[in-house]
Amino acid sequence: MSASPPAAGNRPPGVVLVQIDGLAHEQLQQALANGSMPFLNSLISDRDYRLRPFYSGLPSATPAVQGELFFGVRSAVPAFRFLSRQKGEDCLMFNPLQVKDVAKDLAERSPGLLRDGSSYSNIFIGGAANARYCIENLEPHNLLSRLHPLTTLGIFLQHCGKILRIIGLALIEVGLALVDMLKGVVQHQQLSKEIKFVPSRIWLCVVLRELVRFWVKRDIRAGVPIICANLVGYDEHAHRRGPSSAFAHWTLAGIDGVIRDIFHKARRAEDRSYRVVVYSDHGQEATLPYQVATGRSLLKGLEEAFAEGSLAGAEILWAEELPGQFQFLRRGRKIFGAQREGTSREDRAAKRILVTAQGPLGHVYLPEATDFAELAFYAERLVRAADIPLVFYRQANDELHAVNRAGVWSIPADAGQVLGPDHPCPGEAGEDLVRVARHADAGDLIISGWRIGGQPWTFPFENGAHGGPGSRECQGFLLLPEDLPPSSGSLWRPSRLRQVVREFLGRDGGP
Repeated sequence: MSASPPAAGNRPPGVVLVQIDGLAHEQLQQALANGSMPFLNSLISDRDYRLRPFYSGLPSATPAVQGELFFGVRSAVPAFRFLSRQKGEDCLMFNPLQVKDVAKDLAERSPGLLRDGSSYSNIFIGGAANARYCIENLEPHNLLSRLHPLTTLGIFLQHCGKILRIIGLALIEVGLALVDMLKGVVQHQQLSKEIKFVPSRIWLCVVLRELVRFWVKRDIRAGVPIICANLVGYDEHAHRRGPSSAFAHWTLAGIDGVIRDIFHKARRAEDRSYRVVVYSDHGQEATLPYQVATGRSLLKGLEEAFAEGSLAGAEILWAEELPGQFQFLRRGRKIFGAQREGTSREDRAAKRILVTAQGPLGHVYLPEATDFAELAFYAERLVRAADIPLVFYRQANDELHAVNRAGVWSIPADAGQVLGPDHPCPGEAGEDLVRVARHADAGDLIISGWRIGGQPWTFPFENGAHGGPGSRECQGFLLLPEDLPPSSGSLWRPSRLRQVVREFLGRDGGP
């Protein structure tokens, strides 16, 4: 089998980017070995595709990776959840309005990679002319505009066989999900989360997957020049049960089938010669929740860390545990409003410390300007009193310091000692850690669950996590056709893939 599609039509060549969300290079190799992904295995075995590690950049989360791939901006966001210092808002990259704000800023800095193309199930639209199921355009009015009765009826009549197939697969998934829910309860998983996971599992692992398959194949038939689709089922399952769990790997067979279908459709395209690129944006770490590891909640640990010094008595709010995002947003405005000049102990006690910790990476926002000596003091307190494995803070010369049980380190110079001998690219990760810390919306202190020689920790309850600088979470994979033009550099990361795609499409270089 030849992976290179035959010449087609008179149009310039096109590219189909297929992202498998959250599948680490190590987990892909495991899936290839156990036969879960026979089609991807055939691409590699026939030597028409090259399998490479793919460094995600930091934070190792989809918004940051897509910010770099689509717009060429490294560390486009400081985390999946963070505080906008300008607006005083809790920003979660599941919120369409906030994603739209970030995307607008990125688009002003660089053209979107997906111009004149299509974007499916991504965080950002990426400049695409057509986008579906992306967080950026999931506002209610956008969804309703696509539900015109006559249009919906026409699609159903035209594709009723495919729709009935999706319904059948979803019904099968319902039965599997209910059985797995009961297993989770027996294994002492939280019942409420098990119940909530049933509908999300059906949507992500069957319905969304099949819709993406349908629209990508339709775009290939129409000759769309660039298409990017994100298959998210594995990542969702890996968060719930762990990245190497049979529960997560079970989704890979269905994903492999979608990629096979897209690949063969691209090879038969009549109007355009396509190249199909398969990659994962990042990996996941098998993590231990902070509360399980320490026997106390994150809030309790933070309260002990801030029990001394000038911020003693300050109220601490963790976005994860607040009743709703609006309440956190409203309280965030109070902190980042104009009244920040009070210095008395009573005034400081009335102020609040805000924490955004989505996964193994968190940002701590202090209620007032804090000198560098005090930042160093609280970084040490977070490690010693709160048992946070790793804490970052910036010093007066804008140098980034890292604190763990072994001491204080300078980043990026000491990144190898902080990230460990098994890390695939400590130098690059060290430079990206500096970018994250210098981001306009980064916290005054950055907390991380990364541990050398031990299982990484995550701050919410989950068995798999990503976002930090860990050796697995920042290493996805890249399956690249042999005949794509080479590019400079030895490390594959999103900005380099962007460069290759733009050169292949005959577009100008990035920023």
